[in-house]
Amino acid sequence: MQLLNLFNLREERRDEMSIHNINNLWQRQKDIWKAENERYFGVTPLANWHNQDAVQRHLNECADRLWNNGENELKTLFQEGKCNDMDKMVPGSYELVYDQSGIICLYATFQYTQDKMDGEKDQMVKRAPLAYLPVPDDLCWYLGESRYVLRITAMANYSLIYRVGNLCYYQKAWIYSINSGEFEVKIDDFDPWDRMTELNRGWLAAWLDLKPEELTRENFVKAMRLLPEHDPCAVYNFRFTRVDEMFNMVRRSKRFANPIMKVSIPINIVKMFTAQRVRNDALDRNGSNNLVLASNDLFALENSRTVIYKNEFNSNFMFTQSDRFFDAFKTSTNKSAGKSRLLLDDVQVEDGKLWNLIDGKLRDMWDIAVHPEWTVHRNLSVLSSSNFSSNNAPKRIMMTAKLRAQAVPTMGENDPFTHETPARIVFGDWKGFNFGDSIIISRSFARRLKSKKIRKIHLNSRESYHKLADKYVEGDLMAVEDLMELVGSTMCNNYRNIKIQSLSYEWVVVEADVPFSVGDKLTNLHGSKGVVSLILEDHEMPCLAEAVGSFPAGPFDIIVSGLSVYRRRSLGQLFEAWASATGHEDVDNILDAVEMYSEEMAEFSKKSVVLFGGKSSVKPVGINVILRLDHDACGKQSHSYIKSNYARMLKFGEMELLNLASRGLFNVMNEIDVRSISKHHDSLAQIQEMQRTGMINPEPANSLRFFNILKTIGFEFNIGTGMSGNIRHELVQLQRMLTDEQIDLF
Repeated sequence: MQLLNLFNLREERRDEMSIHNINNLWQRQKDIWKAENERYFGVTPLANWHNQDAVQRHLNECADRLWNNGENELKTLFQEGKCNDMDKMVPGSYELVYDQSGIICLYATFQYTQDKMDGEKDQMVKRAPLAYLPVPDDLCWYLGESRYVLRITAMANYSLIYRVGNLCYYQKAWIYSINSGEFEVKIDDFDPWDRMTELNRGWLAAWLDLKPEELTRENFVKAMRLLPEHDPCAVYNFRFTRVDEMFNMVRRSKRFANPIMKVSIPINIVKMFTAQRVRNDALDRNGSNNLVLASNDLFALENSRTVIYKNEFNSNFMFTQSDRFFDAFKTSTNKSAGKSRLLLDDVQVEDGKLWNLIDGKLRDMWDIAVHPEWTVHRNLSVLSSSNFSSNNAPKRIMMTAKLRAQAVPTMGENDPFTHETPARIVFGDWKGFNFGDSIIISRSFARRLKSKKIRKIHLNSRESYHKLADKYVEGDLMAVEDLMELVGSTMCNNYRNIKIQSLSYEWVVVEADVPFSVGDKLTNLHGSKGVVSLILEDHEMPCLAEAVGSFPAGPFDIIVSGLSVYRRRSLGQLFEAWASATGHEDVDNILDAVEMYSEEMAEFSKKSVVLFGGKSSVKPVGINVILRLDHDACGKQSHSYIKSNYARMLKFGEMELLNLASRGLFNVMNEIDVRSISKHHDSLAQIQEMQRTGMINPEPANSLRFFNILKTIGFEFNIGTGMSGNIRHELVQLQRMLTDEQIDLF
């Protein structure tokens, strides 16, 4: 009975916390993002920047509302001296212009005088750029042709009042002794009360359970006596920034706009430099951790709430109170592990503080610190969560969060944002085709997994544009051969119905259907990713013999190995299958499910008779949410089995190599490798010439790596013929240098 009451209470709370829905979270973050971009840059985000006319109308509205008849911080910076000659600007002449290269140009008109040779002065009118702004998309900025998302940064707040023993410190300005009740002022004419920042007033007021405006000169000393001992790792000792981190660089920079002299502030370029980890950047040495590429909306949502700790403080610290504000299962899996955490869903950043939704009200981190009786809602991130996800191994939960951000839209999805596609699933094995990570699906389910892709392709020359424009106009269907020629790769040869959305001198935007095929990748909401090894016709798939309750009989959509469930410790997917098939989606915990529905589950299991290959057996069945990932077989064709430390080639492993060799596909092996190196070296033409003539260029790319490439793709060197003495000597030396350790075939 206690469990039932607890469950009912949980349901009531869930209704209250509607924020714990991924679509609601997305909308809330969009609202915050919109407000921040308007406040700082005077530009409202737009979801589609491809239609030039619609985009310009949008920017005209922004210029009118937020620049000429409104305020934003960049405008304030200009007026306060960040831009010269503002006294010469024509009022109300701000203009925003979108450049398809991926920036927004802020223009204004200036009237000024210019000295002539004869000593007279000319009255000049000039339209000049003041700044180049990032292009705000949903939770992202377009910088050039790529989408970036700005992550939250945590920095130690050295301006915060803190207590050590019986002494309270405020920067280096004063020390207050709790024992004596006296101030020791370190700076002349420094009043401890009048010079206190708003953040400190909020901090001290929290300990008196007051609003910041209720803190007075008379009672703030009392608050200091209640301060806890200083904990350098506590959440409230840090300030949190998002867009303002980028804007701090503009504030701190020595660069001033001078539009009459053709000098502007390239805000996006400045930030791009830090994103590319340019060393010794005077503006922001550690800003590179903030900006990351955003492949899709879910990825943007996740990373916009990822906290990166500034590494100059302590690269290994963990927030003491992180259970209240951060997802315990989500941290970075790369070399920055331990320095990043994901905010919980009911946490937001504002004014340098973290805010948590408690009892329908937003409370800051200081309020929560002094009210331990407040119940803080702790849950997995919705990016990680699904029915029963908390019952999986932590590694699987983390993987789910990563994989969800790689989902692509499908024809059969039931949610256009998360791209979740429900599937009738059976857990079992069939002739080894779904051993380990391999998955079998039906033909009809493969059709439901068909996806769409939009690609924006840069045209390198006017010749490329005219070649396209002579053949196509906007709205036409493009031949896949023309697309492959345009991108210089066969990795899009599975595209179908390629429609030209827009065409300009610099860019062509195409939308294409991408069928699902063998070799493409799937996952569920429990981190059980895998590659499809076989697509069976519907009548060849396992079939549920009879309806079990509301779960109808008929063929299944997908077969997943039961052994992989056990090996990966992701039992949650079995319970999700049962709960979704029986309508018990209200329960999300195995213990609760067993306690409340054990008899029903046992009955469901007994009746789950599966017909397959003329035999019947009882198997775990139900409905799982499936995600198609942005990894398809055609897009993985660029491989190399050449060891490279910096060419970023995908390694072609021993299993793949031997598989091709066993089938006698040596030309395929050669083609894969030659085409792969063409992306990273200018050696392809030389190699093709060698293949045609059998002769080596007297001046090849003179590097050991070039000869490594030649040797690994099967070239035999005849050093003794047709070469001068110096070249022959050089090649002999290089050949002697080639060792088995330097060439990694597998």
